[in-house]
Amino acid sequence: MRATVRVLLSRGVWAVVAVQLGLMLLWRHALSADSDSEPATLLLLAVALAGFLYLTAGASRALAAGRDVVGLSDALRAGVACYGQFLWLIVKVVLLTGALLNVLIYVVGMDNPSAGGGASVRAPGLLPLAQGVLSFVFVYWLPIVFVGGDFALFKTLRASLAMAWHRRTHAGFPAFLTLTPTVVALVVGESTPLAATLLVNLAGGAMEWVAYAYCVGCLQDRADG
Repeated sequence: MRATVRVLLSRGVWAVVAVQLGLMLLWRHALSADSDSEPATLLLLAVALAGFLYLTAGASRALAAGRDVVGLSDALRAGVACYGQFLWLIVKVVLLTGALLNVLIYVVGMDNPSAGGGASVRAPGLLPLAQGVLSFVFVYWLPIVFVGGDFALFKTLRASLAMAWHRRTHAGFPAFLTLTPTVVALVVGESTPLAATLLVNLAGGAMEWVAYAYCVGCLQDRADG
C-alpha cells in the first residue's frame, strides 16, 4: 500500500509514464509515416527516447534515495548524477538480449528446420510474454542498481536473483504487478482501439513503477534492519 500511494502521488513518475505513452504514439506514427516526413519523425523519436531514459533514471534514483514522493524537479535533478551510467547499462542489456535472442532463434531453427517462418509468426506473442516473465524474475534488479548505486550488469543481476529467492514467500504482489500488464496486453491484442491501448499502457506503466517502489522499500527496510 505504501508503494502504491507513493507512486500515485509522485509527479516525477507520472511524467515518465506520460513520455512513455508519447513514445508509443510516435512509434506508431513512424511506422505509418511517408518517406518525406520519416527523417523528422525519427529525429523526434530519438529525442523523446533520450528524454524518457533520462526521466526514468532520475525517477528511479529519486525513489531509491528516500521514502518520500518524487516530484518532477526531483527526477530532473537526480538524473544528472546517473544518466550516463544508466545509458551504458541499458546498452549492455540490449546487447546481451540481442545475443540471447540470436541463440534462441538458432536453437529453434535447428530443432524444427521445416517450420520456416513459424518462429517469426509465434514471436509477437512469445516476446512480450518472455519480457513479462523476465520482469518478474528480475523484479529486484533495478531497485538493487539504484539503491546500491552499482551499475555492474552481471553482479546486480545475480544479486536480484538472490533477493528474489530470499523473498520468494512474498512474491505474490510483485508477480501481480509485473505479469498482469503483459497478460492483459496479450488478451487485448493489436486490433484494440487506440484509446483502450493507451489506457492499458497507462495502467501497466503505473503498476511497473509500483513494483519498483515496493522492491525499493524492501531493500531500504533490509538495510535499516
